[in-house]
Amino acid sequence: MNIRYQIAGKTVLMKQKGAATIAMAIILLILISVAVFTVNGSIVRETKVINSGMRSQHAFEAAEAGLAAAADYFKDDWDRDNDENIDAVYDTDGDGIGDTNSAVVGTGRVEITTEDVSSGILKMIRVTSQGFSDDSTATRTVSQIVTKPDPTPNLPDNPLTARISIDVDGSATVRNPEGNTNIWSGGEADIFSNNSVATQIADPQDPDYPNCMETPLTCDTIPSSNQLSAGSDILAKDARLLNSSEDDLFLYYFGLPKSVYRDYAVTLDTTGATANSDTQYATEQIIWIDGDVNLENTTTIGCSVNVTAGSPCPDSPLRTSILIIDGNATISGATIFGMVYVTGNAYIADSTDIHGALVVGNNLIVQETSTTGTSGSLDLVYNSDVLRSARRSGNMLPIAGSWKDFK
Repeated sequence: MNIRYQIAGKTVLMKQKGAATIAMAIILLILISVAVFTVNGSIVRETKVINSGMRSQHAFEAAEAGLAAAADYFKDDWDRDNDENIDAVYDTDGDGIGDTNSAVVGTGRVEITTEDVSSGILKMIRVTSQGFSDDSTATRTVSQIVTKPDPTPNLPDNPLTARISIDVDGSATVRNPEGNTNIWSGGEADIFSNNSVATQIADPQDPDYPNCMETPLTCDTIPSSNQLSAGSDILAKDARLLNSSEDDLFLYYFGLPKSVYRDYAVTLDTTGATANSDTQYATEQIIWIDGDVNLENTTTIGCSVNVTAGSPCPDSPLRTSILIIDGNATISGATIFGMVYVTGNAYIADSTDIHGALVVGNNLIVQETSTTGTSGSLDLVYNSDVLRSARRSGNMLPIAGSWKDFK
């Protein structure tokens, strides 16, 4: 483009050179605008992605928190109000019993559902936890099965076992209405020092025999062994039992080494010094007493009320326990419903009632004369129902490999 200029009376033609610059500027402005809009769009998209990811993460954390809350609640008891239904997880009124499965978690919330997927005697609960973000646009669902692992994979099938020996100088009555074996020992089983010693087994002449042995305490019983003679219900001098270690015996009944079992399964851990008060009326507990102990007349374990000597615990409060004494035990008149395992020696010093089974890692001695001047007396009744009930003891724990994430 040419432009005419008048200079000193003359007309001068000059070419305009700024047009190209303007055109380039316009092009650059357009490119910059496009870049700005592109970057802005990318930032908006990235912001949405980040916000979506954060909301999804918050929802996942809420779901995980719900799962943890359920595991923590069910760890102690899944039916705290004893209505045979799985409790809700969150306790909003502070009475110790869950009343809702919904809760606010941080800025989000969680909804929990439970399903009974029990197998056999073991209680198993599938917990499904759905977490929501603050605006409920994001949800995450996780689930896991919790159960009480079997605390006694191998239940005793006779009432009295001692790895080394049994020496009954006092009186004792050992009954097994569900079988024909009462006493199992690795060494001697001396029951011949007192005329107040007797064992009883299921009566083959019972009209319902052998079916009656399937239901505890329903078979008629007959005498088997006494001071004068040992019957077939006594299995003594078993070299396999004697030559095994006490650790092996523990592993056989409980399925885990002591240190692992104590950390993994025990729900009440105490010492001999405080055991009598700590274990009084302990129900559905796996009790570990560390060191030597004297369980005295006032101690009742596995039943929530006092019981007259020789009498069963009423059905309603019967929630038996497993008692493990890691040391020597002197039992002076205690009443116990469940399985008793003593790693060392066990001394029966006064009248003692055990409903279930007694296993001793070393020697069992029923003393002729206790420190109180009375004769030691043991009344031991095998009851598989009590032992199976004790299997419900312990904490509910998540099952490895059952955790699932549903996005």
